[in-house]
Amino acid sequence: MTRRNGILGSWTGRGGHVRRAVAGGAFLLAVLTAGGAAQAAGPTFTVRYRSAANVYLDSGKAQGLSVGDRLSVAAGADVVGELEVVFLAEQSASCRVVSEKRAVRAGDLVTILKHSEPAPSAAASPAPGSPAAPKIADTAVPQTGLAVSKASKPAKPFARVRGGVSLGLYKVWASSGSGTGFEQRTGRLDLSLYDIGGNPLSFNTRFRSRQDVRLLSLSQRTTLNERKDRLYDLTLRYEPPSDNFTFEVGRLGSSRFTGYGYLDGGLVRVRLGSPLQIGTFFGRSADVEGFGPDASGPKYGAFLRLSPRSPTGAYDAVVSVVREFAKVDVSREYLSVEGRFGSGAVTLFERAEVDLNRGWRRELASQDYQISNISVSTNFRFSPSASAVLSYDSRRNYRDYLTRDVPERIFDDLLHQGFRGNVFLGRGSGFNVSGGFGVRLKEQDATTNAYSWNGGLRHGNVFAKDISLGADLSGFQNGLTQGYLLTAQAGKRFRKGHQLDFSYGRSLYEVIAVNQRRRTEYFRFTGRGDFGRHFYLLTDVEYDRGDDLQGPRGFFEIGYQF
Repeated sequence: MTRRNGILGSWTGRGGHVRRAVAGGAFLLAVLTAGGAAQAAGPTFTVRYRSAANVYLDSGKAQGLSVGDRLSVAAGADVVGELEVVFLAEQSASCRVVSEKRAVRAGDLVTILKHSEPAPSAAASPAPGSPAAPKIADTAVPQTGLAVSKASKPAKPFARVRGGVSLGLYKVWASSGSGTGFEQRTGRLDLSLYDIGGNPLSFNTRFRSRQDVRLLSLSQRTTLNERKDRLYDLTLRYEPPSDNFTFEVGRLGSSRFTGYGYLDGGLVRVRLGSPLQIGTFFGRSADVEGFGPDASGPKYGAFLRLSPRSPTGAYDAVVSVVREFAKVDVSREYLSVEGRFGSGAVTLFERAEVDLNRGWRRELASQDYQISNISVSTNFRFSPSASAVLSYDSRRNYRDYLTRDVPERIFDDLLHQGFRGNVFLGRGSGFNVSGGFGVRLKEQDATTNAYSWNGGLRHGNVFAKDISLGADLSGFQNGLTQGYLLTAQAGKRFRKGHQLDFSYGRSLYEVIAVNQRRRTEYFRFTGRGDFGRHFYLLTDVEYDRGDDLQGPRGFFEIGYQF
């Protein structure tokens, strides 16, 4: 019996915490050999949507972004803001606003300012062009036989701090849909301490608490009051400017190495010489919905990284070997390959996972190895106002210790593939045009094949009044349904970061088998207010009407950024 395994993630970017990766080691080494001396191409991304709480990009893991990356937002030749990546999917990213000269808006161009690393040590030299720290002159004491003393220096803080905390409420009123009400309360903490004690030490944590309150339970597994706390990151890192030796311990959830997933344990990395680094990691698989490791056994592995010391190097590639246990039994062994390569106006990002089958996994799969996950994305920058992205991914479900006894008729081992292409024309806050297409295919099951397309027009500064206008149209078709979604948006940006947006959407889809059409439309109001001293208020209120949704719903958040 032949078994082919892996997991297919949707190229739309919606998903949990599935690990991403791409392509073969031979191809990786060939690209490294050919592109080692090339100059880095700064990949450019686009802001696709600004919600009340976050900024969403058109790119994600497949384009080389990592959680914790700092991003620069530009409108034309002007830098208008800075973002930090807080959540990633394969083809999309959610970011928090670190700072903005004017409100970040759809159509703004985004580039990587700094990959996810702690800020440089306070002892490091100042950046070129930054003002030098003023020298404190010696204060001479009159010649009275007393020793000469120096003026007292101001005490340095124990650590520098950045992050934010917020409280949110999402509410669906009882008149919506089936007549049931729903309320979701959230609390978030994003905290980073760096330059701790004047050393290249940083402490990072990301935590979210969520409580769902329902008026009516929809099933026996759905409770009326449900609480979920998630700890994504709780890490102490040591990364000196020399980058010769680094380590991190705790819940590793924001590391630039994504091949091993969430880990409760530690990671050590040593640079043997530019560009070669080696390292190891160890611990247990992390349960992000709790504060301790899950019920599985140990997880450990080793990696080799090829990366120049300069952050503008033309490549950065990591090959990892990972071994996971379920208590005392081997659950999975795999090879993870991930990298980014740039040369001129073209940038390539790739990830892969290759399962190594031994023991009971070899008996089920009937082969020694298999490529489980592949993802490749190429960013083309034709000019400052024209770019394109092409991407491909394929996945198969893989057997682990928990799924080894699932009957073959239930276990899905068919190949899932996705193709995606997007084109962007325009600059910053001016007139922008975008278009794209996508295809999702499933081996031996044409009824699930899906096709989609989208197009959009947007202007971010109509009449030079900080008024934005935009419209988007997208459509889809598969073996069961077909339809489209039309949206239109108008917004106004004010001084001090205030903003107001109004949007209208209309969707229509058809259930092909029964020739049934269903229509829904919504009206949405979004606002943001900055009240000084780093406090802000977000609101997103929507009214739906139609066959699937009916009634009002809203999201409100108050937060503090530091």
